[in-house]
Amino acid sequence: MRVRALLILGVVTVGGLLAVTAWYAVAEEPPQTHTSQWQWLHGREAVRDLTTCNACHDWHSCQTCHLAEWPHDENWQAIHGDEALRLEGRGCYLCHRESYCNPCHGGVRMPHPDDFMNAHPDSGYTEQSCQVCHVQRECDVCHQEHDAHTAGGVNRP
Repeated sequence: MRVRALLILGVVTVGGLLAVTAWYAVAEEPPQTHTSQWQWLHGREAVRDLTTCNACHDWHSCQTCHLAEWPHDENWQAIHGDEALRLEGRGCYLCHRESYCNPCHGGVRMPHPDDFMNAHPDSGYTEQSCQVCHVQRECDVCHQEHDAHTAGGVNRP
């Protein structure tokens, strides 16, 4: 009786291992959608339907590359600059290409170069382009601190 129980236990164990091994072999084979461009394209699919991703991946899979929480919370736009500086852009470029920044940042180097404070009045920056990232109060504080005036003596916006 004991031999029979051990035999059954052995068969169940080996069968289970074979099933798990077969599952991993299937799971490790990437789907046809996972082309060489998948790293750049998968975000659109994930936004559309995360259940497709969850068939093979759990949220830990995302965290191996995505250093920021995804999807970004509603406060992300206000705080992403600090996070980008902290990670020196490495976290952003795992998912986004540099061109992703341009619609908002308009090609402004981030962080601003050392000579930015002196060069920005003559660099074509406008109130609108600055206020993509900065609020008027930030401009006012700096312009008052550095006595930045136009030729007519009016404080610049």
